[in-house]
Amino acid sequence: MEKTMNGLYTLCEWITKGAWLNLIWLAYLIVGLGITAVPAAIAAFTVVRKWLRGETDLKTWYTFHTTFITSCRKSWKPMALFTAVILLLSAQAVYLLMQQAVHPVQFTAIVLFIALAGGVALYLFPVWVHYDLSFLQMVKQAALIALVSPLHTLFMVLSAVALVLVFAAMPALFPFFGLVTFAVAFMVPAYHRFLQISRKKEALHNGMVSFSHTSK
Repeated sequence: MEKTMNGLYTLCEWITKGAWLNLIWLAYLIVGLGITAVPAAIAAFTVVRKWLRGETDLKTWYTFHTTFITSCRKSWKPMALFTAVILLLSAQAVYLLMQQAVHPVQFTAIVLFIALAGGVALYLFPVWVHYDLSFLQMVKQAALIALVSPLHTLFMVLSAVALVLVFAAMPALFPFFGLVTFAVAFMVPAYHRFLQISRKKEALHNGMVSFSHTSK
């Protein structure tokens, strides 16, 4: 009975944390008239990453706000990238709709471009808050991880689709959990993949060091 009560208390605590982060995120978006979308997303993903690292006692608003202020100064590049990607994807969609027949090579190229752009979009914010890289390196890293992690990427896509269906059916939940659930759905598999990559690199490095010592 005690374990059940502790489990319910923990669940309620995390629901409250998630709702509070979501409300903060929405508030910053509304006050910034949507222009603050990228720094607000970076701040929210930073909080979620810290939770995954076990930093559950952090001050949510303080962490969000300080990260938001820092990110505002360098978020114009991802904002420009997302705008360009959306415009390109929209242009490609309009072009396909206007064509009665599309050459298979051209169609394949468009599909690959959309898939790569989608992969970058899925991993960019997790990569941003996890690695200390330049923006161009972030984009390259996000694209590379998306390509070498098909299962994690598929899980993220399916999670996003499921969340869209849930919030379409119950829109009243969106103001409390809409944004943060997407952040969790993207950050959890991405963070798990980052740890896997880190362990593989460490094992490879230790193996190479061991081999060099044996050779000597």
